[in-house]
Amino acid sequence: ASICGSVLRNEVENFGSKELFDKLFKLYQETADPSFKSNITGAVTRTQDPELLDTIVERYEDASYIKPQDLRGWFSLVLQNPAGEAKAWSWLQNDWQWLSDNLGGDMEFPTFITVVARAFHTSKQLAEFKKFFEPKLDTPGLGREIKMDTNLIAGKAKLVESEADAVNEAIAKVL
Repeated sequence: ASICGSVLRNEVENFGSKELFDKLFKLYQETADPSFKSNITGAVTRTQDPELLDTIVERYEDASYIKPQDLRGWFSLVLQNPAGEAKAWSWLQNDWQWLSDNLGGDMEFPTFITVVARAFHTSKQLAEFKKFFEPKLDTPGLGREIKMDTNLIAGKAKLVESEADAVNEAIAKVL
């Protein structure tokens, strides 16, 4: 049981297929075990297949596939996947109203903003974040989160830019 997540991630990353994806999603829907659900989520969201990532994002709003209380985790993991980042970010921007209507009353709702901030680390991403979220600064319950997370991304972007040459130089020496 302790290596279940690692085994499932390995299978998806190295031997992933639509059949495996469908099988794991079905298991996710059927199991009541939260640890197993988490392991499946962690594995399925590692796919590099654009079509399968599209399928995950399409299922965000279908509670028969992904329960609303699990959506933030699915969103976060797809956003952290380089192959899925743009898909998850686009979904959030395009479907913000749906998200607000369906989860806006939840105390955890503002953490969707934090999930984005944790994944973003470049000046370009900071600009995108600000463009989308700054108009929402006056929304009750969101303003503080948006301000704090803007600072978080800005700090990471600054660090990436200031250390880029040194990191590239160190990597060049090793290679």
